Amino acid sequence: MTIIDKILLELCAKDVVEDGMPDFTNEKHLLALNEVLVELNWPMDARGELLYTLMEVEKTSFVGITKDKKRRYFKDKEALDKAVDAGSVTLPDDKEKEKDDDGKQSSDTKVTDFERPGSEKEDEPKDEPKDKPKDKPKNVNQVIGNEDEDDNKVKNEVLMHGYNGMEDATGRKPAPGTPGSAFNEIVSGEGVKMLEEDESLDEKQLAQKLYDQFGSSALGQEQKQTSGLKDSDYPEEIIDAINKAVGPKPPHSKKNPQDPEALKKAEKEKAIMSKCIIAARSAKQKHKNSVERASRLQEQGLLGKDLKIRTYYGADESIDAQVKAIEEARKRGAKVLLPNGKEVDPDDAIAFIKAGGGGTNPSDTATFVVDENGNVMLQFHSDKISTSDIQDNSTLAKESENYLDYLKEQNMSDDDRKEAERIVEKYDKRMQEIEDGYNDQATPIAQRLQELPLDQQVDIIEKDKGTLKKNLQKALLAADGGVKSQYKKYMPEGKTRFDELTLEEQYQIILKITAAGDGKVNDTKIINKVASAVSKADPELDGLNVKGNLASQRQKVVDLQRRRVEELNKIKVEVDGVEKGAGEIMEAEESIRGFHLSLMDEHEYDENDPDETKRMKGIMNASLDVNMGGNIVDGEVLKKCMNVENTTEMKQKFVLREPKGVDKKGRDARYTYDENDNITGKKVHVFALDDDGNEIEIGFKTYRSKQGADGKTSNTMQYSKDMKECFETGKRP
Repeated sequence: MTIIDKILLELCAKDVVEDGMPDFTNEKHLLALNEVLVELNWPMDARGELLYTLMEVEKTSFVGITKDKKRRYFKDKEALDKAVDAGSVTLPDDKEKEKDDDGKQSSDTKVTDFERPGSEKEDEPKDEPKDKPKDKPKNVNQVIGNEDEDDNKVKNEVLMHGYNGMEDATGRKPAPGTPGSAFNEIVSGEGVKMLEEDESLDEKQLAQKLYDQFGSSALGQEQKQTSGLKDSDYPEEIIDAINKAVGPKPPHSKKNPQDPEALKKAEKEKAIMSKCIIAARSAKQKHKNSVERASRLQEQGLLGKDLKIRTYYGADESIDAQVKAIEEARKRGAKVLLPNGKEVDPDDAIAFIKAGGGGTNPSDTATFVVDENGNVMLQFHSDKISTSDIQDNSTLAKESENYLDYLKEQNMSDDDRKEAERIVEKYDKRMQEIEDGYNDQATPIAQRLQELPLDQQVDIIEKDKGTLKKNLQKALLAADGGVKSQYKKYMPEGKTRFDELTLEEQYQIILKITAAGDGKVNDTKIINKVASAVSKADPELDGLNVKGNLASQRQKVVDLQRRRVEELNKIKVEVDGVEKGAGEIMEAEESIRGFHLSLMDEHEYDENDPDETKRMKGIMNASLDVNMGGNIVDGEVLKKCMNVENTTEMKQKFVLREPKGVDKKGRDARYTYDENDNITGKKVHVFALDDDGNEIEIGFKTYRSKQGADGKTSNTMQYSKDMKECFETGKRP
């Protein structure tokens, strides 16, 4: 009891348990409990067992429904009966059991409530539906296997804390990406393990197993709805729950639902399930490829009989685990193999693995097949949720670095190369000067905010559901618990520690330093967000137009990018007998890098080749695929869809286009805009030519800020509609 009392005491101290009564149907309360158990040094298997047990026990709780449609829990049947008689609660409509003669609930029956779709009442046995796995998940919200193996520990940490909570909880960041990409990368790998145990699972069965295993994790709860799926892709009970919550039409709709709370819950389940469906599709392809490739190597006598599939995420710990697997193979005198049967020098394999996430190895995850003798077959994946995903993103500064690297490889005179390098460096300097000045525009805005009521601004921060409070802490808090040196002179008298500051005092420090012209990136983000909210509440206020102030600056930056290409095009480059403008070739090279088009080229791995770059390309071309939610895009697919044989032909036929004329609102079509018509960036479209000279759109690059109006310009690359359709259907544009 001492242990239980201590756990409950710590749990009730958490902010999420507002009334001191934990509710283990509430995911936030479960996560808070897990945090307490971690703090008390409970091992992961014990934590998982307790959490799962609580979830199971909750299914047989005594539950009543209040007048405002909320669940209320009772310690026993008698307490529930009294509340029903008093009229303060009713029994759930679909869960009333046998009644006594006086109308009360039978004494040997409990009200059951299930959170997950597809769950069945334990006291009303039913035949298991054929399209659902029968086994209950073991160690829910944990990956399969010992935590000490491979990268299981870091996967469990991301699942436990979520993508957005990982750094705060552990001090380490998850692999680059989003909550959606992290879930897909980790869970698709777990789907491969499930298929290894039972390869008869179809897509829906696997998706349900993944939902049951990982849907209630912190990472699962961060998931948003994936577009492009049909209602028939989901379990019927999820769609039925949504339709029931919406109500008959008319008068009801999703914007005017009959039961808003039920709709919110059902939509959340649908969002999580959508990611499980995508992960299941990816897993099916990864498993299929692994089995087929390993079977071919077995036939060649390169792999033994007993095979084990090992999957890896993209975190730093995952890279270390992959390297460890190669080192183990080396120690045993075993072979490191590509899927085509080529043996790889272990040092080259390690170099390729360590480059993970970069140009040499743009993979997010890996799947190794290991036999009883320690031989390893390598496979790497660039995981995407769908064909609509961003394929690449980088900064303007990185793009300039890439240009300079590409120029070294072009067939051009030394004088032309030097002139091209001078042009690139000139425009890079100009763009950086403008972007470095984004912070400066926050100074007059902070000065204007100082003239306005402070309580309104603090109230905005108090009610913010985003990251404002977190940004304040990130800006101010020093490692020793005080505030960072630049803020000390703005501290209230008598206070030295961050935790002594009220929210108003924290904000005033940021306001003062920004108004003085000394604000850094985190400071200006806070000021700009508050200013935007104040301006939205009172549009008549002047001097707070953050986005308007930055629009002209953004336009200058993206215009410089276009002028850089135009000036470089005056210098000519020869591509296997075809003359092209250097600017257009720079963009062609960026497309090849960002869209992984070098998969079209023939690069046979040769361990004796003195050029490491060529050896790395040989590994990539034989072992990497792009897995877009189960749509595998490799070199052969790219050749077919783009109607070219290799990147040389692609560069010869490459065309760069900016939109012309005006958009539907009569604005300059070259730019992108926000809801108030402020310029936020621009799009550039890239094409290849078919045999008849017709343009086939490959994709487009978007120049915009990913971090709000005052963030530096990034560029992202996505495939065109025609390319996406070709990847999904196999039909050439």
